[in-house]
Amino acid sequence: TAMGGSSPVLTELGAYQSIPDTGWTDTGTVTHVAGVHTFSVASAGDSAALRSTIVDPFIQGVEIVGRLDFTTGVPATSTWAAFGVVNAARSYGYIVQAIEDGAVQMYWANGGGWAFLTATGGGAVNLTANTAWLRLVITPSYVATYYATGSARPARGGWTKLGSATTNADLLSNGTLDQIAIYAGRTASGSGTYTVAWSDVTYRPMVGLVG
Repeated sequence: TAMGGSSPVLTELGAYQSIPDTGWTDTGTVTHVAGVHTFSVASAGDSAALRSTIVDPFIQGVEIVGRLDFTTGVPATSTWAAFGVVNAARSYGYIVQAIEDGAVQMYWANGGGWAFLTATGGGAVNLTANTAWLRLVITPSYVATYYATGSARPARGGWTKLGSATTNADLLSNGTLDQIAIYAGRTASGSGTYTVAWSDVTYRPMVGLVG
């Protein structure tokens, strides 16, 4: 079916739905207030929030979108802010993240550490001047990531595709991808504390491809 305005695929996507402030399991310094999830991270720190997925991404598929703001400025070194679909230990799953130089990266894990899939160059998102938006689409057959900038959530055609990969069968068959995760981190090369705010974290179930 063509992906035009009358497409039955688009009709069945429905509206974005906000993920509530409640029901999160937090690690580190995290607050959830009025739809804003705030993470404070010190040197060699990691603050994370996990929540059981609201829809099963492997029956129809799910699209997850989040808005990212570095509210205390962007550290100069070794910093990241990510979200994705993972297991409770964050040892399996897929994530999309922005790092300190404005590069956007895609990773996956199958129990043996996080493996790099693809990335932009630095400056893909300007974290000091614009809000960054990240988007993850995951289905039984593929996973894709996107990014954008601006104050409002991008329209359908406003996203830049980062990359895609075939969904790993082991992750599906083991039922391990049952958590939505949003977090921020920093290696020991950084100093001081920075704060990241994730907001407008929304999802929608889907059938078929979303470009």
